[in-house]
Amino acid sequence: MPTDTDPIPFAERPARYTRRSLPPYRYLTGKARPHPVREGYMAERGEDVLQTPIPAPADWRQCEPYLYGVDLFNLAYWWEAHEAWEDLWKRSGDPTQRDFLQGLILVSAALLKQHLRQPRGAGRLLERAVRRLRGVDESIGTQAGPEYMGVNLTDWLAKLEQARHQWSTGQNAPLVLHLPFD
Repeated sequence: MPTDTDPIPFAERPARYTRRSLPPYRYLTGKARPHPVREGYMAERGEDVLQTPIPAPADWRQCEPYLYGVDLFNLAYWWEAHEAWEDLWKRSGDPTQRDFLQGLILVSAALLKQHLRQPRGAGRLLERAVRRLRGVDESIGTQAGPEYMGVNLTDWLAKLEQARHQWSTGQNAPLVLHLPFD
């Protein structure tokens, strides 16, 4: 069974986008570690996280909580990335930005389920993520090119579709999808 100390499943450590420290462990639902928000390392997080203004989508490089979510995601802290992006999602007033963040949250949840060897739940979550992100891609059209908040949606959706196909054919190995920042 997977643990929160399993090696990060990629050969090279991805680039970091913030200097914030990483959590002391990767939270895996149903495992022995304390729940990070209720009794763990996030229990005393400051309200400053929730007060950080949310920049417009075009100003994503200045959104430290978003970039920290990318760091967490790329380093397989999927539950924690979900939490980082959920704070932004709840406070965003931009419908397209909300859909984009919800898509990333769903991908994080899918990867966590896949890591926990729950392929049916992972597949359903990934399918929902693809639908949500495809809607973002269609809503931005060609006005901003293929990128939204630093993510090339065309490439990202292709990678998600490939993962969904692999998972549906029984390839149950955990998969890390890196956000394609330049």
